[in-house]
Amino acid sequence: MNIVHSSGAPLLPPSGWTSQSDHKGLGVQSPKRILIVDDDVVFLRAMSFKLRAFGYEALTAVDGAAAVSTIRQLRPDLILLDLNFPPDVAHGGGVCWDGFLILNWLRRMDEAQHIPVIAVTAGDQAGYKERCLAAGVLDFFLKPVDHEVLLWTIRSALNQETPEHKPTPKAKNCRKILFVDDESDWRYMGTLYLTECGYEVFTSEDAAGALQMAAAERPDVIVLDLNLGDESGLTLMKLLAVAHPQVPILIYTGMELDDEAVLNLHHEGAYECLRKGTMEELLNAVGAAIEAIHTEKEGAPKEIDELSEGTNESGIESVLVVEDDVAFGDVIRTFLESHPFCVTRVTDGAEALRHILAVDFDLILCDMVLPTLPGDQLYRSVQGVKPHLCSRFVFMTGHQADPKSDEFIRRVRGLMLWKPFHLADLLAAAQIIRRKNSSKSLAMDC
Repeated sequence: MNIVHSSGAPLLPPSGWTSQSDHKGLGVQSPKRILIVDDDVVFLRAMSFKLRAFGYEALTAVDGAAAVSTIRQLRPDLILLDLNFPPDVAHGGGVCWDGFLILNWLRRMDEAQHIPVIAVTAGDQAGYKERCLAAGVLDFFLKPVDHEVLLWTIRSALNQETPEHKPTPKAKNCRKILFVDDESDWRYMGTLYLTECGYEVFTSEDAAGALQMAAAERPDVIVLDLNLGDESGLTLMKLLAVAHPQVPILIYTGMELDDEAVLNLHHEGAYECLRKGTMEELLNAVGAAIEAIHTEKEGAPKEIDELSEGTNESGIESVLVVEDDVAFGDVIRTFLESHPFCVTRVTDGAEALRHILAVDFDLILCDMVLPTLPGDQLYRSVQGVKPHLCSRFVFMTGHQADPKSDEFIRRVRGLMLWKPFHLADLLAAAQIIRRKNSSKSLAMDC
C-alpha cells in the first residue's frame, strides 16, 4: 500500500441529529437536492461538502443564468442564495446582477415559484434582511454560517425531522488553524477553504516562522507539509509536538507514504496523515481533530488549562537555558517567554558559567550533555562559587537509563526531565523549584 489517506470519517452532525441516510426507515427514497447559488467557488465547494456529509445532493451555480438552467433541468428542493455578485455577471448591458435580481427572476419561473429560498451572504445585515423577508425569502444567514442553525432551518423547510427547538446561534469562537507549507499555492488554497468554513487561519512557509506563529497564536490544529524546501517538516513536527502536545498535527503532503512511514509519523506525534489532493479530505480531518481535542479538553484537569494561559504564577522571573540543540533550545525559549519569563539562552557549559557568575538566575535548565562543560561539571563548578544556586537546577537529557546520570541526580537530589517531555512539565518544575527555595528562605529567617 503506497498512499495512505485520511480515515474518511464523516463529518459528525450536531448532537441529537441524524444524517439523511439514517432515515431510510422513514420512507425517504432519495436525497433532497439543494442548489447553492454563489460566485465564490471556495464557498460552493465547502458548502457542498457539508451538505453531502448530511445526505443531501448538492447542486451549484455561479450566477443567475446557471441557476435558472439548473432549476429547469434538475428541480431542486431548496435554494441557498448569495446576494452579492459582481456587476455584469452572466448578463449583458452592465446590469447589476445581484441576488435580489436573481430571486425576482426565479419567482417568475413556474419551476421555481414554490422552492424555498434561504439567503446566505455577507454584507449589510439590517438592510438585506428586511429586503429578503419582503421578497419571500425563508431565512437569512450571514457568512461565516452557523452550520447547526442552517441545517435545522433546511430540515424544517423540507419538512424533515428536526429537534423540537431551533438551535441557539453559537457565540463567535473561531478555531485557529496554522497552515505550514512552502508552496504559496497550497497556502492560498488552504487559507481560502478553511476561512470559508469559519476557521481563523495563520500561515508560514518555514520552520522558524511556524514555531513563532504557534507560540504567539496558540492554534487549535496545525496542518504541516513534510517537504519545506531545504528544511525538514519531520524535524519541525517533532519540535511542534514537544512545544504544543495538546495540539493535533495533521500531515498534509504530496509525498507517497507507505504503512510503515505513516506508523512512524504517528509515533513521532502526527495526529493524521493525508496525501495532498482534495480540500474536502483536509476539511474533514480538521473537523474531526477539533472535535476530538474539544472532547479531551472537557475532561482534562483544570491545571492543564491553566498552564496554557500564558501567565507566570511561579514567582520565577529569570531563567537560564543551557542547551546545545539549537532548535530545541529555541522551542524552550519561545515557550517560556510566552508565559512570560525573562530567558537567557546559551549553548555550552562554559558560557553558562560566565552568565551564572554575573546573574543569580531563578531557574537554570541545563542539558546533561554539553560541549566544553557537561551538565554535572557545570553543577560542581557552580557549587564552588555560588552554592545557593545549586537548588535552582533542573536537568534535561535524552540519554535514559544512563547509570552516570542516574547516580548524579540521586546524589544531588536534583530534578530531571527526560526528553522528549511536554513543555508544560517545565512550568511544573518551576513551581517545584520555587517551593523548594521558598522553604529554604523561611528556614533561614527562623
